[in-house]
This record gives sequence, structure tokens and C-alpha cells, in this order.
Amino acid sequence: MSLAERDAPAPFKPLKQKPPKISVRREADGTVYISSGYPLGEMKRGVVHILEERAAMHPQRRFIGERGPDGAWRFIGYGEANVKANAVASALLARGMNADTPLMVLSGNSIAHAVMALGAMKAGVPVAPVSVPYSLMSSDFSKLRHVVGLTKPRMIFADHGDLYGKAIAAVGNGAEIVTCTGSVAGATSFDDLVATPISNAAKFVDESRPELGLVFDGRVTEDFKLSSGTWVSTGTLRADAVAACTPLVQDAAVCDLDKPYIAMLVRPNIAAARKVAGLADDASPDDAIAHPKVAAHLREVLARHNKSVGGSSTRIARIHLMLEPPSIDGHEITDKGYVNQAATASRRAHVVERLYIEPAPADVIVV
Repeated sequence: MSLAERDAPAPFKPLKQKPPKISVRREADGTVYISSGYPLGEMKRGVVHILEERAAMHPQRRFIGERGPDGAWRFIGYGEANVKANAVASALLARGMNADTPLMVLSGNSIAHAVMALGAMKAGVPVAPVSVPYSLMSSDFSKLRHVVGLTKPRMIFADHGDLYGKAIAAVGNGAEIVTCTGSVAGATSFDDLVATPISNAAKFVDESRPELGLVFDGRVTEDFKLSSGTWVSTGTLRADAVAACTPLVQDAAVCDLDKPYIAMLVRPNIAAARKVAGLADDASPDDAIAHPKVAAHLREVLARHNKSVGGSSTRIARIHLMLEPPSIDGHEITDKGYVNQAATASRRAHVVERLYIEPAPADVIVV
């Protein structure tokens, strides 16, 4: 090879690009209209539809890449990205998120950022990516607070929890926090979010006669794993536990991911608690739920429940009675009146931790 050949510029593949073809129209007021002479081609419905199409065509092909902490490139394929985006979409829908409850992203470009954004698009949830300097270079976070005030996010994603910890602490009240790494208190792990199984929200009226249609069969789940690896079906367990404790229990949230046993945050029926305790109708709510007869009654009915269900995925070990009602502003209850498991556990993380203290505190009922 000659020196001239060696130093020649690298060849470029010719692009399939049409030559310019425009028309110009000038109006008397000085307005200039420039139009393309080529008709607009067929457009895809949206970015997520292109992702799904490519995932079906070539699932193993590289979609996007990023450099890891060691400087080496790592990639995610179209197929894996689509699966994880679907899991994010299901997780957002399970939390009652919709067009009025945005996802805010504090991080820069990353694979996880893309998966979160695509999942939100699939679920019809607005995505609000925020300029990184608002979180990392500001001393008072005034611009970040302004953006949060405008968008009112239900969930905030930051890939590096420790890096964005101060920003999250400044603006994250009431929103569920999702991080890839770091030790932000009460944060949901990105890996857990994309690993959440998707349950059927409907079933056939008659499996042998599908033409009869479908019926609603529970919400998309917020299931989680215990530390033993056992999956807990929160929707079914919550309904069964509330039914077992009726009328003393109005609602409950099932806890908690990676814990050794199931516990519950319970919203009691104060009138029923007064009756069980044998107290007057004007007795204080604190006196009613702290009465030994109330604890004894709940132990009894939940012990019967545990005996009837058997396995660790349905046995309730501890409960805590909460007087504070679910917070709408804190997203603990959805527009349809459902308990938002994740938001409740996140907002009341300090109470959840008390459920797993040894020995159990006085305000925790051991079944």
C-alpha cells in the first residue's frame, strides 16, 4: 500500500437522500413560506411503536449503549429494552399513574433513563427530563423546585441516588423515588421495577367459550418478593386480609420487598374499634386502637386467616394500625380510591421499618 493510499480519507457509504426540492412563496407582509416538493412519507404512530417493531424484527440487535464505570461499553438490545419498558409501563399503571401524574427524570442520558422514558410513553404517562445542572450545580435548587411545582411528578427517577441525593431531598417529598444505585431512603430499585411480574387484569368468562368475553380480574399487580424469593400477590392478599378483619379494618397496604415475612399497614375503622374495645362512642381514636381487646381480636382473626392459607406468601406476621388517613397529595390513594402500595410504603418508610424491628415495638401487633 502506498503512502497516498494509506493517508487517503476513509470512504463513506452514500446516503439514500434525495436532492433538495422546495417551493418558496412570499407574502406582501414579508412572510416567507418554504415548502418541500416531496410528499411526506408514511409515519409511525410513535417512538414506542418503532421500538416494538424493531424488537420483533431483530430483538438481539443493539439498541443503545453506554460506558460503564470501568469505561467499557455496554449495550441493550431492542428486545430486552422493549421487555423492560413494558415492565416499567405496568409498574406505573399499577401505581395509578396516568396523563396527570408525570414521571420526572433528573439524570443524564443512560440506558435506564431510556427504559424509564419509553415505559412511561407506553403507559401514557408524561415524561419530564430535567437539565442535569439544575440538580448538580445549583446551591438552592430554585430552578428544580420551579419545574417540580409546574409538573407535580408522581415519580422521580435518578440513576445515581447518591449523586442526586441532595436534589431528591430538596424536591422529592410525596413522590416515589426510583434509583439504579445509591442509598436514598425509601427509594425503589430500578432493577426491582423492571423485574415486577405482569399479572392478567382480566380473565375469560368461560375458558371453553372465549366468545363470551372477558371480566375484570384485579388490577395490574404490585407484587414483590420476600427475602426467601417467594412472590407475594399483594392485591389478592390485601383483599383477603381486609375481608377477614371486617369491620375492624377498612383498608391495608402489604409490606415489604426483601423482608423475611409479610406485614401490613392497616387503616382501622374507629367506630368498630370502639365497639370491640367496649368504649364509649366519644372515646379517642388513640385509646380505641391501643386497647388490648382490639389487638386480641385482630390476632385471633388473622391467626384463622393464616391457618386457612398456609404458605409464607399469604401469612401475615405483623400489623400496625395507622390513624393518619391516606394522603391524596402524597399519592397514597389513586383517583379510583385504590391504595397505592408503593407510595404508601415509601411515604411511611419509617413505619414500615418498625414492623420489622426485633423485638416488636408496643405499637406493632404480632400475630
